[in-house]
Amino acid sequence: MISELLAEVERRRRIMERLYDEFEEYRRRGEYGKAGESLWGIVNNMLYLLGLTQGVKLSRHGEFRDFVRDLATASNDADMIDEFRAAETLHANFYHEFMDEDLFTANSEKTWRLVRKLEKLLAGELAKLRLKAS
Repeated sequence: MISELLAEVERRRRIMERLYDEFEEYRRRGEYGKAGESLWGIVNNMLYLLGLTQGVKLSRHGEFRDFVRDLATASNDADMIDEFRAAETLHANFYHEFMDEDLFTANSEKTWRLVRKLEKLLAGELAKLRLKAS
């Protein structure tokens, strides 16, 4: 199981690296809808992997939202909910393109804070799983 999970982590890390490159390129060009959608993709991949470490396969938007609420409660970090809402707003902007540069920047900064938190949580969960497997 751990080897399959680690393979999925590696596969999704490559996807997230591509999404990060896309985010930077679209942001640089002022294509905020596309940039935000790339960042939304990073958040979704991080949450999906965290879910897998806990035996949960997230697939629907509501499941991701509920999972973030659970993570926020477990981490005693209510800001995670607001940061996830910022990511959701970036996702909505992909379809409706309502953001100017300032709003995009504010939501991106919040979303990147969430990504950094998710990275730490994922690293911790993977370390626990590796320890159990050894």
